[in-house]
Amino acid sequence: MIEKSTSRLQVLYLMVCTAPPAQQTLHVVIPLQEAGWDVCVLATPQASR
Repeated sequence: MIEKSTSRLQVLYLMVCTAPPAQQTLHVVIPLQEAGWDVCVLATPQASR
């Protein structure tokens, strides 16, 4: 379980490519945001299609 942090801003940069796990990106991003993370998703050109 991910604990929410209140002490400072936490930023996570998530690199996404065309591999099959990229289809699960929302399943990772949403819980991280709920835990207080600012999530930046960086997608390769193929993944952004």
